[in-house]
Amino acid sequence: MNKSVSNKKVKILLPDSLEECEQSSLSEIDEEETVSGKFKDDEIFERRFNRLAFDCCVFEKESLIGCRLEGCFVDNVTFDGCDLSNTSFYNCSLYKVHFKGCKMVGTVFEKTNFNNVTFTDCNLSYSSFYESKLKGVQVSSSKMENPTFYSSEQKNLYFNSCEIKNLELNRTSFSGCDLTDSILMGATFTGREFQGCKVTPEQAVVLAKVLGIIVE
Repeated sequence: MNKSVSNKKVKILLPDSLEECEQSSLSEIDEEETVSGKFKDDEIFERRFNRLAFDCCVFEKESLIGCRLEGCFVDNVTFDGCDLSNTSFYNCSLYKVHFKGCKMVGTVFEKTNFNNVTFTDCNLSYSSFYESKLKGVQVSSSKMENPTFYSSEQKNLYFNSCEIKNLELNRTSFSGCDLTDSILMGATFTGREFQGCKVTPEQAVVLAKVLGIIVE
C-alpha cells in the first residue's frame, strides 16, 4: 500500500491494548502514527481513531462496537472473531485485510478503498458500502441480510457460498460479479445495476419480479 509520508516522522507503536492507540488530535502533530502488534479480548465502545496506520496487526476476539476509524491505513491486517457491529470506516484504505468469523452487523464503509480484502464466515447484515471502491474483494460463506451498496465502484468482487437477502444496489454496478454460487433472496435496484452480472435461473426470476416481469 502506498502512503504519502514525505517530510514526516514515523512513530511505531507496540501497545498492549488498542485503547492505548486512541488519538483525538493527530492532525495537530507532525508525524504519522503506525501501529503494529497483536490485540486480543479488548472491549472498546464508541471510540474514534483518526489517521492511524495499522500495519501487520492481528485483532483476535476484539469488540470494537460503534467505533469510528477515520482516515486510517489498514495494511496486512487480520480481524479474527471480532465484533465490529455499528463500526464505521470513513475515508480509509484497506489493503490485504482479512475479516474472519467477524460480526459486522450495521458496519459502515464510506469513501473507503478496498484492495485484496476478504470476508470469510462473517455476518455482514445491514452493512453499508457508500461511495467506496472495491477491488479484488472476496466474500465467502457469509450472511448478508439487507446490505446496501450506494454509489460505489467494484472490480473483481466475488461472492462464494453466501446467503444474501434483500440486497440493495443504488448507482453501483455489479457487472462481472458471479452470484451463482450464492443464495439470493430479494433485491432492490434502480436501473441497470445487475447488467452483466452472472445469476442462476432462479435468481433471474427474483430480479425479474423487481422489474415487474412475470415469468411463467
